[in-house]
Amino acid sequence: MPINTPICAAAWDWVQALLPEKRADHSFRVAELAYELAIFHELGHPEDAYLAGLLHDNAKYDTPDTLSAKGIPSDLCRQSLYNRYPKIWHAFVGPRQALSITTNTRVLSAMRWHTTGRARMQPLAQVLFVADFCEPNRMGEWPATVRKAAYENLDKATAIIAQLLVHAHGENCFWATQACFNDYRKRPNIGL
Repeated sequence: MPINTPICAAAWDWVQALLPEKRADHSFRVAELAYELAIFHELGHPEDAYLAGLLHDNAKYDTPDTLSAKGIPSDLCRQSLYNRYPKIWHAFVGPRQALSITTNTRVLSAMRWHTTGRARMQPLAQVLFVADFCEPNRMGEWPATVRKAAYENLDKATAIIAQLLVHAHGENCFWATQACFNDYRKRPNIGL
């Protein structure tokens, strides 16, 4: 159910030009699930969830050098983040690159936290965090568990993902993910 707005059409064209087909298709599935979850949880502006889903991985294959070649400066902080956490770096630089498509701060903030989560996320950011983890092509026990939880309690789905990431990365876990887990595991009706 693609959202037929000029901004979403422009975003989809842009993402298809930037990313390999497989990654663009993933972004499309994330957009659809994020939209569906936003409607289910009555978040308002579900088209923002769709747009965030389309744009969330726009910098997935970039490096500080490729962004610099595009005229996007990579400051020392972002370079050190790339050196230590290359798999999550795209979430922190992607919003800057997406400014050519949208200046919607809710969308850009959701994109920033889609790989790590964080404490006290806005519901739009939670929806994107969850949708990216459990979009329909993500197979296995944990995506299925999170998918089910996403329709019961968005905070619980967020806590499950954060717990999995904290346990997977141990001492090398990104600080925001640890903060996300510490926050969401304490919320009512989580049961972790």
